[in-house]
Amino acid sequence: MRNMLLLLVVLLIVAAVYYFSLNTPGTTPQVESPHIQSVETLTSVNPQPVNEADQKLLQMETRYAALTDARKKMKLRLGRLSSRLRRVEFAPDQAKVISEQMLRANYLLKNPRLLGAFSSVDDIQQEIDQLSDVNRKLDDIKQMLDEKREKNSP
Repeated sequence: MRNMLLLLVVLLIVAAVYYFSLNTPGTTPQVESPHIQSVETLTSVNPQPVNEADQKLLQMETRYAALTDARKKMKLRLGRLSSRLRRVEFAPDQAKVISEQMLRANYLLKNPRLLGAFSSVDDIQQEIDQLSDVNRKLDDIKQMLDEKREKNSP
């Protein structure tokens, strides 16, 4: 029984070596099907006019990439501000305003709309405008923090 198992393992190793030696590049010529062409030759031979829907999708994808970048930057900024806010106390009315603005920023980041949720470039631009509005409010929070630090420093 043990000899048969050893023989089976040796045969599998030999078969694997034989299989991989035949499929190494350079040993056998690769025959391409006449129906398969590379993408470069297809675009150079048959340049297809870009229709309106493809152009709109391309514009939406580029604006969505800008939106994604803005979200990443705001996420980093929100994290830095929240860590600084843990060490500072504000008056209750200021604390409430700061809390509302931080929650709104967090909501925009935690519930992102995906590319399929937008119907036009203008919708994506509105989302970018919302992020920039929240970013301006985060600037105000940062300014409050800086003023608080200046008051407390000797």
